[in-house]
Amino acid sequence: MTTEKRFDAFLSHHSADKPAVEELALKLQTARFEVFLDKWNLIPGKPWQEDLEKALRQSRTCVVFLGPSGPGPWENVEMRTALDQAVPDKTFRVIPVLLPGTSMPEPGDLPPFLSRLTWVDFRQGLEDEEGFRRLICGIQEKEPGPSTEHDPTVEDVCPFRGLEPFDAEHTRFFCGREALTQYLVEALRRSRFLAILGPSGSGKSSAIRAGLIPALNNGALPGSADWKLLVMKPGSRPLAELAAHLMRLSSQDTDPVSCILQLQESLRTDARALDAGLRLAFMEHGRTARILIVVDQFEELFIQSSDEDRQAFLNNLLYASGITDGLVSLVVALRADFYARAAIYPELADRVAAYQLVVTPMLEGELRQAIELPAQRVGLTFDDGLVDTIMRDLQGQPGALPLLEHALLALWEKRQGSRLTFDAYEQIGRVNGALAHWAEEVYTDFSSSQQTIARRILLGLVEPGKGTEDTRRRASLVEFLTEPEHTSEVETVIERLASARLLTTDCDAASGEKLVDIAHEALLYDWPRLRSWIEESRSALRIHRWLSANAEEWARLERDEGNLMRGAQLAEVEAWSVEHGQEMSGLEREFLASSLAFRKREEEREEELRQLRALELERRLDLAHSDLVLFVHYDKQDDDIVLTYQLSIQNPKFGLVHEGFSPQRISSSSELFTYFKELLRAIEDLSVQRAGAQLKAQRRLAGIGEILFKEFVPEKLQAKLWELHDPKRAPQDPAPSLQLLSNEVLIPWELLKLPDKPAGGSGSFLVETFAFTRWLSGCHQILEFPLCEIATVVPDPSLLPTAYSEREFIRTLESNGRKVTDIPARYNPLIDHLASGRFDAWHFCGNCAIRGAHPHLWDFMLEDYEELCFHDLKGETRRLGSSRPLVFANTSKSGQGMAQAFLDAGAGAFLGSLWEIGDAPAFCFASAFYQRFLTGFPMGEAARWARAQVRETFPGDPTWLAYAVFAHPLAVCRQAHSDESE
Repeated sequence: MTTEKRFDAFLSHHSADKPAVEELALKLQTARFEVFLDKWNLIPGKPWQEDLEKALRQSRTCVVFLGPSGPGPWENVEMRTALDQAVPDKTFRVIPVLLPGTSMPEPGDLPPFLSRLTWVDFRQGLEDEEGFRRLICGIQEKEPGPSTEHDPTVEDVCPFRGLEPFDAEHTRFFCGREALTQYLVEALRRSRFLAILGPSGSGKSSAIRAGLIPALNNGALPGSADWKLLVMKPGSRPLAELAAHLMRLSSQDTDPVSCILQLQESLRTDARALDAGLRLAFMEHGRTARILIVVDQFEELFIQSSDEDRQAFLNNLLYASGITDGLVSLVVALRADFYARAAIYPELADRVAAYQLVVTPMLEGELRQAIELPAQRVGLTFDDGLVDTIMRDLQGQPGALPLLEHALLALWEKRQGSRLTFDAYEQIGRVNGALAHWAEEVYTDFSSSQQTIARRILLGLVEPGKGTEDTRRRASLVEFLTEPEHTSEVETVIERLASARLLTTDCDAASGEKLVDIAHEALLYDWPRLRSWIEESRSALRIHRWLSANAEEWARLERDEGNLMRGAQLAEVEAWSVEHGQEMSGLEREFLASSLAFRKREEEREEELRQLRALELERRLDLAHSDLVLFVHYDKQDDDIVLTYQLSIQNPKFGLVHEGFSPQRISSSSELFTYFKELLRAIEDLSVQRAGAQLKAQRRLAGIGEILFKEFVPEKLQAKLWELHDPKRAPQDPAPSLQLLSNEVLIPWELLKLPDKPAGGSGSFLVETFAFTRWLSGCHQILEFPLCEIATVVPDPSLLPTAYSEREFIRTLESNGRKVTDIPARYNPLIDHLASGRFDAWHFCGNCAIRGAHPHLWDFMLEDYEELCFHDLKGETRRLGSSRPLVFANTSKSGQGMAQAFLDAGAGAFLGSLWEIGDAPAFCFASAFYQRFLTGFPMGEAARWARAQVRETFPGDPTWLAYAVFAHPLAVCRQAHSDESE
């Protein structure tokens, strides 16, 4: 049974606001509206709670007034009752009203249903006629429309935008987001920074361009009608974009190119440049000047730009929008899945956390307005039931606004007179299929060669996600003009795709180059053909994006050889270029050719140096601390193994200082060579991860060591060793040790045990280390590590009981200008910090793990079961920076894959274990190593000392043998110091 509607409006308010509410009630009564006001309608002496609930049921609307005192306790009850009534009764409406002296409440401080409604604003005074007109329209359920007369609409005007965002000139067609616009305005009233977050397709760009900016232009905030506006996207060169927009904003009559270059350099080197430049340009306005900078598609900053440009861009924007009495208000629109990328930058993360507004999916009523109102404003009508059908198709699709707008645009193009029909809706494929249907129609209309070009162009405008969804990227037209004979056809394809609204074209603000972009990310996910192309080409796309970014960085740094590709990265790009060479730009071709030429020069230089290694070896061994050195060199050209022995005793009481033995060559055709190869594989397969496996491995290695001793060590050298090995020596005296050196990462560590002497007695372990002095590939100078900036990473604490203790020890190294920073053990922050090149040392407090049955797929287990594997290091971090940092990590088994990945990414040295060992020995080794290395001892000596400390602390445990340093043994740490000039 329907309740009879007696009142047009129920006036809900705080008792403190009654005078203002009564004044508006009188105006409504004069306008012949029947209103319920408790002061007028409640009968003294009767139970008033029941009368209030009855009056609400008899009202068409509930007007909720919010004054300076906020909502009162009974007003909250009335609002909840109104909400309960609004659910079953779709005709019942709630109208929120702001009274003078109040401020717009935060969405989180209100009931959810109220925070999504459009407010009537009387903050300028109760005599505000425009506010009163809007209140009346709300009570009558009428669209307010513009306050002044406007031109009549015509059906030839399209009110829908397809995949393109609404802009200021489309404000009259931007419907259903009035409440969101109000909250955006109020957020800027409270702060000069605002981050607008939301998933792709939520309408962030349209809310800014067609909602917030027009509202500000109309004076929504004091003086906002006079604000200067700068709307930009970061692109791949954010500083150049910002500099070009600033030049247009200042309108200076100077040479624009030179000024842009100068301003760009100022922005790069000084975080105050943006603020200073704007103050100078608007000096005559004094403190009244205000500039609103809007950075749309803020996620581009974390996809395409260099680390240096990104940091400088952020520094300038955050300084200008945060300084007291500054001129700049800053609004950024960021895709929600890039929130973690932004969180890496502490100041930005703090601002975003404090001043953000999340664009939530539109409510049913808002969606209906977005469909119906634009059509009404140009005289269009829908077939009966068509809007309801579209609404049903949109259910459960919170990010479907681009699909909806494209479907409505397609409907408009197939309209019959002024009518949008069911037949047309079915023809276009409905909401879910309209975009794919249209894209497929455009693609199939191309010739075969044009389809190939279209595929290359569309894939070239995709940035494959890593921890985020795939996204679009803007690119210069020049990138696709790689083959002169196809230039005309490429331009034709781009023009036709743009005419079909699948692509957009623009000009670079700084250079004037033509830019191409996919119209909306919805195309990436809702066109099956493009989706399949992306999945098929994901790996190739990542290589190409990496190549493109590094080629641009190389060009920016004046083609410095230090930024050329090397190692596995170069090999990967070289292999990719065989099938994708036609996709490379001229700069990318030059970058690859220069890298290949540099590799050839390095190989020739390596060959020259190889001939000097024997002499160089003797010089190095004079400085070594080992007793016996067995140098193993694998001759690739002859496929032979060459062994060189040096015996060096530094304790003069033995009477032996230095003695050399001639090299031995083991031919690949000999049985000994085959045995050696098999032996290497057997050692690689050893595992000490299970209980009792350490003792078993120790015994097995001891047996292997006896065979090695007999087969590889010359009899004269064996005799010398037995002379040195005196069982009557005191137990605390160190036994002679054997050290294996190799310039080949394929040569593993060895463990030697002296066999029993013919006269009896037990054998003794001779090995103290293995391969800790392996050379970096192509590095023949002594390395220096400043270690001013040390990064620590602690994975899941439940697996690493003492990892926090290890991190606390690393923190104690902070002194004399040295700084230790904790990096979150999550994939995206870790990758971005590695790629930044900021840190001189990386210390991973925990163990590396092997993935399944693949012995070469090494990775670090991070939090939430994320993984960082060596493919990511080579494919994502690109270069660890010019500092060539030291990397400390406990890697399981051989760990050579991870070590090589860090070195290929630009690390100066890799220090770690080749067995998976316990956390406690790792902590012991780390503390001993740093204490020695940071006080000036060479890296080889520091590692040797650390192994000795582990051996002392964990007697009988062979894991003290496990540590290796992939670097020069004489590498040293420069003393960190404070910069006195700062």
